[in-house]
Amino acid sequence: GNELWFGTLKKSGMKIVIITVIQAVLTTGIVAFATSFFVDLPVALMLGAVAAATAPAPIMMIIKKYRTKGGLTDTILPVVGLDDAVGVVMFGALMAISVGMIGSEASGETSLWHMLSEPLFEIVISILLGGLIGFISGKAIQHVSDNNERKEKNLNVVIITVLLTTGAAILAGASPILTPMVAGAVVTNLINKECFILEEETIRFFIPPLMIAFFTIAGAQLQFDVIIAAGIVCLIYILGRAIGKIFGAYIGATITKSDPKVRK
Repeated sequence: GNELWFGTLKKSGMKIVIITVIQAVLTTGIVAFATSFFVDLPVALMLGAVAAATAPAPIMMIIKKYRTKGGLTDTILPVVGLDDAVGVVMFGALMAISVGMIGSEASGETSLWHMLSEPLFEIVISILLGGLIGFISGKAIQHVSDNNERKEKNLNVVIITVLLTTGAAILAGASPILTPMVAGAVVTNLINKECFILEEETIRFFIPPLMIAFFTIAGAQLQFDVIIAAGIVCLIYILGRAIGKIFGAYIGATITKSDPKVRK
């Protein structure tokens, strides 16, 4: 959310939206279609929904480490941020449709509103919660004036914001990913450049231990027997996702007449 600054998005906002949506939708479509030959349609839709998401952490770490600048960096940062938002929306919608399809098979009836009302509610609550907490957080960061303790106070505000948005999202039935992302975007667009630089520096020093914990826990949950059991479906998922992401991003960048470096 920190990377979704409207100042940058004003210049290339539509370009970023087109690239993000095309690669996400194409990836979901390819994976869902390809896996539907081997698994039930509701399962194929869920695999497609999961395939749309992109982990922003490695990209963010590389950009911060090498301090890259230019057209590619200006495009890829908001795309990475927006991609997760699109992924959450698609996941919510397709999960509701999948559950609705399974329910209709059991009960013999379903409705479009019933399938879409839950993800729509989740999205609206996430935006409202994230916006409110982000506004309060942004105002708090604006009032941190003591230069000696600014980083510590800034870090306190950031940690409280993340914990509060995630906890509130879980309690309210909102998305624990989309809610803090909205909060981050609101904070970024509320504070001035000096505050933003300070906040960015604060977060940069705090991220590494979180990344280590995240990837360790994620790795601990990886079960090779499940991957082997998935067999051909697993292989099709990986290939379909790669094709969708690479060609989707390229098609989107070509349609928006982006720089050749961005297309590649």
